[in-house]
Amino acid sequence: MNLINKMNQVIEVQEKKTINDKGISKTEYTTILKAYAHLDTVWAKDYQTALSSGTQNRIKFTIRFVPLEITNKMHILFKGETYNIKEVYPDYTNHQVIQIMAEKVGI
Repeated sequence: MNLINKMNQVIEVQEKKTINDKGISKTEYTTILKAYAHLDTVWAKDYQTALSSGTQNRIKFTIRFVPLEITNKMHILFKGETYNIKEVYPDYTNHQVIQIMAEKVGI
């Protein structure tokens, strides 16, 4: 089955901006992209390896390729939960998908 057919979860890629509101510094999150994604978590057989490298709480979000630079200064909002982006792997060869490794905030 084609991976694009499995992209059935909506995620939001958000950018954090600090704004000055009447002399008070505030943090504001702006959605720069909404996309359908395929989610992949650590499987049981890989859990021991992930545990030793500290990556057991990471989720891989795979989205269609977009001509937008997604960086680790952004985060993902998924089902009301915030995930910090750790790594981004764009497919520069085929321009089909972008894989984003992210970790749930507060774990």
